[in-house]
Amino acid sequence: YVVTASLESNQRFLLPAVAPLFYNLGIIGTTLLLAPQIGLYAPVLGAVLGSILHLSIQLPLVFSLGFRPVFGLDFRDGAVRKMVKLAAPKVLELSFLQVKRLTDLFFASLVAGGLTYFKFGDSLAALPVGLFGISIAKASLPQLAKQAAAQDMQSFKSTFASSFKEILFLVLPAGFFLAVLRIPVVRLAFGGRQFDWEDTVQTGYVLSAFAVGIFAYALILLLNRAFYALQDTATPVKISIASIFVNVCLALLLIVGLGLPIWALALSYAIAAIVQIILLLTFLRKKVGGFGGLGIGISFFKTLFASSVSGSVMFFLLKVLDRSVWDKKLSFLGSLGLGLPTTFDRFILDTRYTTNLIYITLVVALVGLLVYIFFAWLLRVEELKIITRVLRRIGQ
Repeated sequence: YVVTASLESNQRFLLPAVAPLFYNLGIIGTTLLLAPQIGLYAPVLGAVLGSILHLSIQLPLVFSLGFRPVFGLDFRDGAVRKMVKLAAPKVLELSFLQVKRLTDLFFASLVAGGLTYFKFGDSLAALPVGLFGISIAKASLPQLAKQAAAQDMQSFKSTFASSFKEILFLVLPAGFFLAVLRIPVVRLAFGGRQFDWEDTVQTGYVLSAFAVGIFAYALILLLNRAFYALQDTATPVKISIASIFVNVCLALLLIVGLGLPIWALALSYAIAAIVQIILLLTFLRKKVGGFGGLGIGISFFKTLFASSVSGSVMFFLLKVLDRSVWDKKLSFLGSLGLGLPTTFDRFILDTRYTTNLIYITLVVALVGLLVYIFFAWLLRVEELKIITRVLRRIGQ
């Protein structure tokens, strides 16, 4: 982590992004090769090997940039004291997060299969956050820190607003996508003999609940780093602890008090994240003197509208193309001695088969993407240039 932070502070992002792949490859490789011989120790050995690879691949570049480890810790050094002071609130936050994880385990254990559904839904919801939220937030931190150190607050606010709108543009529609296509996505990811239809449905509900707050999870990563760039680690930690309290209270009310299924725990996460993002943005606005004229609010509502239209179209199209929906709606024909028309199968897909499930997911997702891009263009969303820039590079 120290080496990764050193590279990212020098705006070197490729190797820190690639390095975790070697960690995973270490686990996967040893599991495939050695599990028959040493069992559960194989992935453990893989984690050790993967950690060494994770570090080793970054060392040549970080040394070329002048990084040299010093085997000692001098607390008389002003930089060391400042680092400890800034890190202390984060240590406190991580302690509270560990307590929250224990409460999550407790609440999830109250529902049959709850922990499995919760973890699987969380892993899928984390995909757009990791792809876009973490990536943009990490890339923004060095620039934000540089501008904050130079007291160039106008540039700081401009960089922050640009990153904020980019995350919204990419993550908000992803939330609608996961909410609408929850069943196909879960079935393609986890479906199998040990993961039946009821498991798929329950995990899908959890994923939908998480999807409500996906944009907030991603924006929290950026907002926290904006505070870090301003040398303020205490404010985001205080707000994080407050959101943990909100999360636990909501989970207690919904799971224990109202006896709702496991999706309620995911919903408490989403609501707490939205509360957290509102508080973070409020305090940051006060700290930097507002974001007037940078279009954050307008961009949010434009992106939300385009995403909502796209999500509605995807929902309708999914229902039209899925044979199981028609079978349920037209089941009364059997009691009348009638059957579906012979041309029926030409227009809809039987999603009991994996190939058809993949087709319907790709078709619906592609249509949803095109609708989103069209309405973003219609509303003149500036961040649409991200996609056009990528398309130009592909064309070249």
